[in-house]
Amino acid sequence: MISDFRIVNYMITPKQIAVLARQYYGLDVSVKPLPGEIDLNFQVKTAAGAAYNLKIANPKETRANLEFQHDLIRHLSTSGLGFEVPTIIPALDGNQMTAITLPDGSQRFLRLFSWIEGRCVAEVNPHSPALLERVGAMCGKLSLALSNFEHPAAHRFIKWDIAQASWTRDHLQQIIGADKQSLAAYFFNYLKSKRFHYSLLCEKVSSTTMPTITTYW
Repeated sequence: MISDFRIVNYMITPKQIAVLARQYYGLDVSVKPLPGEIDLNFQVKTAAGAAYNLKIANPKETRANLEFQHDLIRHLSTSGLGFEVPTIIPALDGNQMTAITLPDGSQRFLRLFSWIEGRCVAEVNPHSPALLERVGAMCGKLSLALSNFEHPAAHRFIKWDIAQASWTRDHLQQIIGADKQSLAAYFFNYLKSKRFHYSLLCEKVSSTTMPTITTYW
């Protein structure tokens, strides 16, 4: 899902992103728009080749949720995962997030992260058993590392949380094909019947959902 990526060309231009990078981080960069579900994302790169991920949060995002993300990143960076975790790059004033106003008048938070090279799993072909096993191992390491992590902002509505899947009921009719609709309805009702059992489980921050569009290899 790349809704914001589709509208980025008229919401804010690469030239305007370059101005933000210079103003808040002291970086002269080239700019490449990146996909994103709800945020605006850009790869910014200096003439010397240093690359970063510049993110502009969606206008409904709260500071508490972004602080949750930052605390999670810092936690993972000290967990001995065996693979890279992005680093939060502070602005010139030392702040890790900066409130800005976009040309459309929306109030948003600006952040900068280190860039980690890789390929989206969705773009890798074939998806060999060995590759899928390595991706699964990575998800397992992330979930284990997060098993002792807690944050107040973690307890919120997340649309891909299977225990909160009731919102999908009103969208079943949008599935094309009667057979597919019937199959989706079957699993919706099955999950609904197990809702009590889900309520008995201990809730933890987890990374068991790993969209292929955002998983890099």
